[in-house]
Amino acid sequence: MQMKLPFLKKTNKGTWQIIESPIKITRQTLSFDVRQFSRYCIGKCKAQRQKRLEEVLPLIDENNNKIKSELLTFIKFEEKRWRFLTTVTTKPTENKVRKKWKEWGWKEVEKIIEENNNNEEKMFPRSRRAPRYMQQEIKPLSKDLELLEGQTVYFKYTGEVKEVEVKEKRQNLEEDKKDDSERYAENMEKETDEIKDRLGAIGIKKEEKEEEKFEELYLVTSHENSYRHFEIEPLATDEKDMTVKINFHTNDLATQAKRVAKTVVIDITAKMVHDYFYVEPEPEPEAEPEPEPTPEPEIIEPVQSPRSMKFRSFEGNESFMRLTTPKKNVPKIPRESKVMTGRSLMNLAREIEQGLTLAVYLDIPDSSITGIGFDALSNGLNLVDVTYKILLLWKRKIKREEQVDSLAESLRQMGRSDVADILIERHKLNLEITPECFSC
Repeated sequence: MQMKLPFLKKTNKGTWQIIESPIKITRQTLSFDVRQFSRYCIGKCKAQRQKRLEEVLPLIDENNNKIKSELLTFIKFEEKRWRFLTTVTTKPTENKVRKKWKEWGWKEVEKIIEENNNNEEKMFPRSRRAPRYMQQEIKPLSKDLELLEGQTVYFKYTGEVKEVEVKEKRQNLEEDKKDDSERYAENMEKETDEIKDRLGAIGIKKEEKEEEKFEELYLVTSHENSYRHFEIEPLATDEKDMTVKINFHTNDLATQAKRVAKTVVIDITAKMVHDYFYVEPEPEPEAEPEPEPTPEPEIIEPVQSPRSMKFRSFEGNESFMRLTTPKKNVPKIPRESKVMTGRSLMNLAREIEQGLTLAVYLDIPDSSITGIGFDALSNGLNLVDVTYKILLLWKRKIKREEQVDSLAESLRQMGRSDVADILIERHKLNLEITPECFSC
């Protein structure tokens, strides 16, 4: 019987295609010519079954690329808020994902119902055995869930609960953002509804079966986990025990039919329902305080005014004038402004931090700046300490009455007019500079 060695290439769509290319086979090597980078495969089959390889290879490729995965469910039931989330992750990262969600206050649902996809017992009673050909096709399912990269996991939750409705604000430009495919789908849906209305008007009705809606999860190995989050609430206010079932489905690679992969059960007690609908009673209004008694007016007795005293005038006395008149004008010593205290200058240095730039505008000699720089390097000082040392050096070399105006002018020249305004304002109020002055 003649055997063939077909040469196949994987296309961008994920399918395999037979291509004609000469193959050179030696004792130890096999070589062929290609025009682009892709995945290539060489098969061996009978001549009349060569075309079937294009249909078989996707199934073989998918089986080789399966990843062992795990479906996890977590709940977080509070008094006025019920939440649960489902996540799909790979086996190596399973424990890490569990630890992360538990640290955030979530509790894992461990009650699982083992599902059996074997329909032999449903189709045939126990007293009757299934045909031999069906017994050979049925195979036990693997305990480990195996998924492909990017494969979809469908799930649906059922029970006496519903999802909390969240009203989202629609943007005015929502219609403009829709692409052509969405507009085409909407137009087709409108036309279908019009045809149904016309058929219904003449008495023709088409029986339709509503499709069962499922939520979706995707396995992405580049991320630690892929999850969906839901907020639910009870359908009724009856305080009773209830359960929520979450059925997970995957698509069979051969038939593309959904098969149950896992079923998780969430138990809800009557106390949890009571706490969810419990309304705290309104506090009783505080009693009004009794009015205070009005004090009786005090009787003030009239007081006699003292007698006026006569003082002797010394305006014309020369000896009095000589003793009271100062001989020299005593110079007034200006007091230091509170914005120039050590505490104020330290808070100012923390806000500026650009001490070397400020030193240039304060006309400090380069030798002094260099000395301060060497001290900072040797003692491990930061920028705030350097700025504070520069301000103290400048303060010792300038007169007190010129300090505030000179410092404000230098701050404006270096582009910190906001700090200069705060300095002038605190000086007028005779207050120190505090960190709260810069937090506004």
